[in-house]
Amino acid sequence: MATSSLFNLILEIDKGKRYFIQNTLTGKGAFVDSALCRDLMVSPSTLGSKEELIELGALVEDEETERRCLEMEMNRFRYSSPGHISLTILTTSKCNLCCPYCYEAVLSEAGFSEVMDVETEAALVPFLEAQLQGAVTEFSVTWYGGEPLLNLDTIFRLTPVFIDACSKKGITYRATVVTNATLLDLDILKRLTGDAAVSSFQITLEAGKRRHDTSRISINGQPTYEQIIAAAAFIIEQCNVDIRVNVDASSTFHEIKEVLDSLRDAGVLESGRSSVYLGRLLYFLNKSRIVDNRQIDEANYAALIAHFLPYLYGLPACKTEEQKLKLLLNFVSKKGPQKQCGAVSPNSMVVDAAGRLYKCWEEVGQPSRAVADVRRPDYYNKRNLAFWLGSGYWKNPSCKYCPVLPVCKSGCAYFSLSGYPKATYRCDFVFPVVLSALIRLYARKLFSEEVSSVSVVNWPGYPADIPL
Repeated sequence: MATSSLFNLILEIDKGKRYFIQNTLTGKGAFVDSALCRDLMVSPSTLGSKEELIELGALVEDEETERRCLEMEMNRFRYSSPGHISLTILTTSKCNLCCPYCYEAVLSEAGFSEVMDVETEAALVPFLEAQLQGAVTEFSVTWYGGEPLLNLDTIFRLTPVFIDACSKKGITYRATVVTNATLLDLDILKRLTGDAAVSSFQITLEAGKRRHDTSRISINGQPTYEQIIAAAAFIIEQCNVDIRVNVDASSTFHEIKEVLDSLRDAGVLESGRSSVYLGRLLYFLNKSRIVDNRQIDEANYAALIAHFLPYLYGLPACKTEEQKLKLLLNFVSKKGPQKQCGAVSPNSMVVDAAGRLYKCWEEVGQPSRAVADVRRPDYYNKRNLAFWLGSGYWKNPSCKYCPVLPVCKSGCAYFSLSGYPKATYRCDFVFPVVLSALIRLYARKLFSEEVSSVSVVNWPGYPADIPL
């Protein structure tokens, strides 16, 4: 007997004029009329074989089969992509900034102020060559830190070795750098995009110039906001840049707008080579996350996104309705079972400056959590590896009947598997915000109508005060 999908997220438009159903397992969405939506929610068995709902994934055979489908899809995308190998390399744990929320100070205090040396580099090569076997088609490297540009030598020594190993096997090589950008000048940029084959950068700004220049400061206390904005402007002359804007519980949209305006004025947003997103700050204590009054919760984070998206998409970086639609559809399409954290994939590793291998960046600095060591080929910690690869990390009991489980997967796998309190770091309240923006564009395109209100119908825990 047909029943309504567990994973239908239903949004009411203009107080019942019509509805939008997004199935978070299939990734498909559609407008439906009020009568059909009511029947789906109240008496789905009467709908028989309604083709449009079956195709959408909104009408399914039974709950047990659908849960099995979720598990199958999660495992399919988790384990069946051997073609892509990903390695995050910590060139050094040292940094030239002293951000008060950063874990780097904790690593230093624990004796992990390391710089990768030539012996560790040499040991890393045979490990990589062993990974590039079989059906591998792409190898991607993320140069990370600390501040990776403090150890450019490692990047320039290892890159030609990596490229040579890939070219011999016809494997595509990609590289990105996560940097604070304060050490980046045009000469270094050209060497990185040339000799080191770097195709993208990720940089970070705090929400608001004043906040940035009192927290994201150099080790001698100098401000860095203008310097990083300028760096973003010359990065886009060579390649792509992802810009993270940090927010916490005290951040305001006015501060976020200030950053977007600075990037616009520097010509970064109009380039077509930049993307901007909001990142939540989490605070460290003894290399452990702590939840305090500085950490922004999901509801307030989603509320900031609700103001951020319309403003960003109203800037010259996104001039047309079609461009806006494409960006929003891209966001939604990257959600679901196909979007898996690298830590729970067998094809992704993090290597620290001393050669210890981890599954997740959050464990760097905890040698007991390493799964292997490139300097000790005989060391292999099966227990630590099974912690990440041998569990259904998305099976939190409190999430069992949530319509967006395929999207958020019970939140961060590290928190879920480590037993951390997740009340403020689990539910993906941002997803309906993006869907709402998508609905408004579609309504304008399909019905030539302006939508005045959107509300979530079937997610009891969704905060009513998030503006949709």
